[in-house]
Amino acid sequence: MSDWEIEIPENAPERDPSVEAIEARLRASSERAVMAQKAMRAAERELSSLVKEAVAAGIPVPKVAALARVTSDDIHRVLETGGLY
Repeated sequence: MSDWEIEIPENAPERDPSVEAIEARLRASSERAVMAQKAMRAAERELSSLVKEAVAAGIPVPKVAALARVTSDDIHRVLETGGLY
């Protein structure tokens, strides 16, 4: 057997089903976290575009800033708690 070959036993030891369930949940959780990150980045890009449009349309900057901050806070709240309230 060379250094890079792996010897696989004929009868593999049985795995604890709870370990497999935990591994599946960890994978799913990781996938959800990646999706949440992507969604948050998309929401922030959209918010940035909306802020520029609002200012260009003549909406007062303090009002735009306040509305943008509320939206940004909502995005973070959903990611942290799973809901708005």
